[in-house]
Order: sequence, then structure tokens, then C-alpha cells
Amino acid sequence: MSVIPIHPADERLEGLIGHYVPSGLPNTHYQVVRILGSGGMAVVVLALRHDPYGVAPAVLKILTPRFVGNAGNTATLSLLKEAQALSALNEQVPPTPYVVRLLDTGTMGISLTQHPTQPGTVLELGWLALEYIHGDAEGTTLGERVRYSLERTRAAFDPLRAADCLNDIAKGLSAVHALGILHRDVKPNNVLCSGFGDRESFKIADFGISRSEDAGTFVSAGVGTPGYTAPEQLYTQGAKLGPASDVFGLAGIAYYVLTGRDMFHFETMVDMVRTISAPARPSIRESEHLAQDLKSSAQACDAIDALLARSTSAKPSERPQTTEEFAEDMRRALHIPTGLGRTTMSRMPAHAESAAPSRVGWQWLTRQRGFTDPYGNTSNEYVVSAAFDGAQGCLTTTNRSLVYWDGRLWRGVPARGGAGLDAVYCMGAGEWLVASRDGGVHRFTYQGLEEIVRGSGQRYERLCGVMRQVIVLVSQERSRYAAPGPPVLHRLTRHGMLEPFPLEHFACVNDIARLDTMRWLVVGRGHHDQGLIAIFHPMAGHLDWVEAPQNSAYLACATNPDQGRGVVVGTQGCVVIIEEDNIRAERMGTPAPLSVACFDPSGGAWTATAGSLFYLAPGPRARWQCPWHDPAWTAPFASIHASGGVVLALTADGSILEGLGNLR
Repeated sequence: MSVIPIHPADERLEGLIGHYVPSGLPNTHYQVVRILGSGGMAVVVLALRHDPYGVAPAVLKILTPRFVGNAGNTATLSLLKEAQALSALNEQVPPTPYVVRLLDTGTMGISLTQHPTQPGTVLELGWLALEYIHGDAEGTTLGERVRYSLERTRAAFDPLRAADCLNDIAKGLSAVHALGILHRDVKPNNVLCSGFGDRESFKIADFGISRSEDAGTFVSAGVGTPGYTAPEQLYTQGAKLGPASDVFGLAGIAYYVLTGRDMFHFETMVDMVRTISAPARPSIRESEHLAQDLKSSAQACDAIDALLARSTSAKPSERPQTTEEFAEDMRRALHIPTGLGRTTMSRMPAHAESAAPSRVGWQWLTRQRGFTDPYGNTSNEYVVSAAFDGAQGCLTTTNRSLVYWDGRLWRGVPARGGAGLDAVYCMGAGEWLVASRDGGVHRFTYQGLEEIVRGSGQRYERLCGVMRQVIVLVSQERSRYAAPGPPVLHRLTRHGMLEPFPLEHFACVNDIARLDTMRWLVVGRGHHDQGLIAIFHPMAGHLDWVEAPQNSAYLACATNPDQGRGVVVGTQGCVVIIEEDNIRAERMGTPAPLSVACFDPSGGAWTATAGSLFYLAPGPRARWQCPWHDPAWTAPFASIHASGGVVLALTADGSILEGLGNLR
């Protein structure tokens, strides 16, 4: 084991920057980039993970020399507890998106140079490698995002955003509880956030004081965060802990995201015991930061107050007994129908990127080297359809199977049935629509495939939309013995399928995207090899044609439904920007086909051709720039995602490129 020299006064372990931490996994090591934070038990650092699949950012949680020196075996035990709580969750494909993923664990040796009594003392520090959460301008922790909301809107989370947040946290805790593990420190800063709008996700982190439900009675000193930690955990000797103990902390988070402040306030432990033991609880109406639509509903406020009082009862038996029960009760109290999902693209004002992407300011990493096995052998698989789940994963159908990229490698997804799967579309964090080759439509989550529409033999090549509103699907009859029939648009509503809508002028549809609540972009190729763009009104059942430059085909489109904006790209470097009634067309400097497109939260647009990415900043005077170019990447891009200083792009051969604007 290599030993890294560290000065005894270097409690933040800044001497590790630039060094490599070896892993027990083959051909894997971590290059320390910078310190993210430190505490009494551990230092958290940003690192680059190098392994046979590529290079990826990761977070290392390293025990401090002082903690290891004072606690001895207890230090390692605390780390192993966290590893135990996280490792079992990785067995699912995909893993639950609501818990920060464990990547690796190990130990490293440091030599304390200039030690006052024992110069050269060598300590073995345990560490965990965790997934790097891409926070953006709104913040990485839940506390930061609530403060951002208060600063920008003078209000805490709106009802739908609060319900989504609590639902994510509840599902994460439920997954951990199913393993017999209690978190015991559920609070805003132990919830990490990524994404924006309908791709925003919330993940439980920091299992340092977690423990098994069967670990016996609690006899040690109280641990956790006063105000969020259940009273039986803090001051009741011999109390049996269970999921209801974590419900207490989740209720505290609910009050915080709705009001922007902590539920309980006290100066001493005696005050805390008295406050929590008393039946009185503050009302959410006492906060000046309550969202306006909640302020105007006395019925909703009364229901929420009652639920929070019950969920923070000093008696565990009086609380909801599971976190998901609490989240469902809260959704009803907020008057949000079950299954509505994230229906808005953003609930915050659009914010500018921290820095525009450039070849100088950004770092570009090869996250994945194609569809390869652990030995580096490539396969002949290629992407049929793909959709990124924010910056945390990608669900993809290939010519062979359904696979999921978990941020580290491609993993096969067991799919029920035998019809095969074609088109995928991401509806939000951890949730996709998937079309099977027999015409079935499925909802896919980490819990598996759930059939929405039974297969009728119709094969769908594209789909997108919002559950419980409208989902638009594209089919086209194809035969090896005859010319294909015209593309057909299908409309799935909460009441079932509407009549098919044939597209007689299209020879093929290459992409569709929801432009706003009731309009869809449809792009493709006509019968005379000319590119076509249309706006489809699914409920009215008619098309509006968009005038566009002449080219052989339009290949991809992307939209920002909040602003009614769209971008369409195609062959000969053609780009069309749609902004309400204003349509702007131009040709890129490259004659190569542009195969993908997306918007980032600031309103900037991205597109790509083989070996190059292009970016258009928001604003009427902006011009396209090329922040990344590598001619060695010869495969066309099949999907792209951008959000808050990060861009991920997938090629047809399964390679993944990542650009980061805040790594250094």
C-alpha cells in the first residue's frame, strides 16, 4: 500500500490534492481534484475515477486522521455501516434513483510528517467512493435549493415541487428500510439534489449513523440533528427504533420545504425535550414564505398542519408507520392527484449558466467507451432509442436488448415479456415511457416495467408526453417486400387511444417533442427527400406547417415547454429555432448532419454531429460556438442532455462524453 505524506496540521487533507488513491478493483484509481468539505469525522473530496470504462467524477468520503486516531476501530465501523446501507441498493438495475450510489470502498495510507511525538506515523484511513451529484445554480443540497427559492421568488417550494421532493425522499428511505436499515439523520443537508424542473431529483445521503433495526436497544448517547431526529432516538433509553423514527425527520423536511424554516426552535436540550413532548406544533401559515396557492387554501393548510403534528408526535405509534404512507398523505393534503407526475418543465425562473461552455473553461471526459465488457471487448450493439435521466443515468434500447447506463457501465435490464422494446422517453427523474414491438406502452422505473397499454400489434418508433394528459406516439408500417406506409400519429389520453392521425406528406418521422401543453413538434423527411417540420395539435387533430430551409431531412428536435421554444436540426447543418411566432433558420459552418438537440435550463441550445458539439447561448445576438471537437469520435450522436454546467452526449455505439463546467 502506497503512503501519502500529510502534515499533522492539515485537517482538511489538502495535501491529497493531485495524488492518486488506489482502489481494490482492477485498473481503478481516484485522482483527488479538490476538497468539497470537512467535518470532525470525514473529509469530502472531488476526484476523478479512472477505470477500464472511462473517466468519471466521483466523491470520496475519507475519514480524518484525528477521528481515526481517537476512535480506532469505531472509525472504520462507522464507515462500514454506510457501505452496508448503500451496497445492497446497487444490485437493482437500474439502482434506486433516490439514494446516493456507492461506487467503491477501501483504505489509504498516510504518513503524518513532522508529528510532534511520533514523526512519520502511518495511519490507515477508510474511504467511500460515492456518485458525484451534479448540483447547478440552485444548489446541491436541499437546504441550498430552498434558500435559492426564497432569494429568487420570496417563497419556498410550491405544492407540486414539494410533493415531488417528499415523494423522492420517501422512496429512498423506503428502499433503505426494506434492507432493515434506518437512516436516523434525515435533514435537509442530507438530501442532495440534481437536475432542474421536471428532471429535478432528490437523493438521500450520509448514512454515517445508520443502523440495523435489529441492532438491539439504543443505549449509547443520542445521535442525530436536534429538531429533525425522533425523540426516542435522542433521549429515550431502550426505545425500539423503526421506520417511524425516520418519518419524524421527513416531516421536519416537509415543514422546511413548504415554509423555508425549521419546524422546531430551542436553545438547550431541556427546551428541546419540552418542545417536542408538547402536543402544540407551529402552523405552516405562520411563515411569510408559504407559496401563494397554499396561502389561499385554508383546507389544505389545515390538512398539512394536522399531518405534520401527527407525524412529529412524541409517540412513534401515532405517526404514519412508513415514509411512503407519509408522502401519500402529504400529496392528498396538498390536493395533488396521485400519479400526476412532474408536469411542469420548471417551477423557478430560468437562470443563467455559471459559465458558458468553452474549450478552455470546461473539462471533457470520456465517461464510457462504447458497449464493452469488463475486459474492453466491444460488441456490435447499436442504439435504437435512448433517453438520459438527468445527469445520473440513461435508459437505452439497442438492436439486442434494453440496457441502462448507471454512470459507470452499461447493465442489462430484465424485461418481462418477449416482444422486445423499441422507443424510450424520459418523463422525469427515474421514470421513462417504453414502447414494446407488439404495440404495448409501459412505464419503467427502478421497480421494473408496468404495462399502461396492452400490445395490439402496432409498433411505435417514437413517443413522448405527460402521463394522465397526452402521450403522442409514432408508428409506420414497414415490410421488406413493399414500400413503407405513411407515418401515423397516435394519441393516448387518460380516456384511452384516440383515432390514428396519418401523416400523408411525410415519408418518415425522425423525432417528436412536446412544444407546450397542447402542441407537439414533428420533424422528418417528405416523399421527395425534403426536410419537413410541422406543429401537431393532438386534441384538435390538425397540423400547422413550419417554413424551413431546404434540406434532405430534419433529424431531431428539442423543446422548452415552459417558454414554447423549440430547436430543430437536420442534414446540411440546418438549424431552425422556434420562439412562439418567430421562426429563425440558419446553417452551421459544417455540412455534416446534426443528429441530436436539447435545451439547458438557461435556455441555451445544444446540437451535435459526429466528433463535434455545438452550443448557442440564450439571446437574439448569440452565435453558435463549438466547445468540443474530437475527430476520433466517428459515430453519430444518439442522445444529449444538458443542465447546470454539465452536458452528457451518447453516440450510437454506446460511448458517452461528459462536459463539466465546475470540475476544477
